[in-house]
Amino acid sequence: MKTFLFQGDSITDANRLLNPKYPNGFGYVSMINDDYAINHSYANITILNKGISGNKTSDLLNRIDDILNESPDVVIILIGINDIWHPYGEGNKADLYEFTAKKLKSNGFRHYEISNFCRNHMISRHNMKYWMLDDY
Repeated sequence: MKTFLFQGDSITDANRLLNPKYPNGFGYVSMINDDYAINHSYANITILNKGISGNKTSDLLNRIDDILNESPDVVIILIGINDIWHPYGEGNKADLYEFTAKKLKSNGFRHYEISNFCRNHMISRHNMKYWMLDDY
């Protein structure tokens, strides 16, 4: 079983706690979950939505251990819009994100796209071909 963990703010959260029947909310994480359930049932994948509405980059850093405790194979982070809306306090946002990335790397994750981290065996071949300008 491979685990994909999505972390972020309200865009990721998408009201995931509103209805227990929809633990991945009603946004992009739910759409990805539904696609895997319909088209890739053989893939044996668990998708976890850990987004929290209103979170900023500093909140992500404070919750890094929650990510690691889930032992995911892939971590997808979508965060930052609340840092724009509330630009004061908590320090330099880029530094906070970089510290989060370093913490994930020190726990065996590879940072291979702007917001994607994974264990070495879980790199998206399609995405890597795109970034390396190969045919796909």
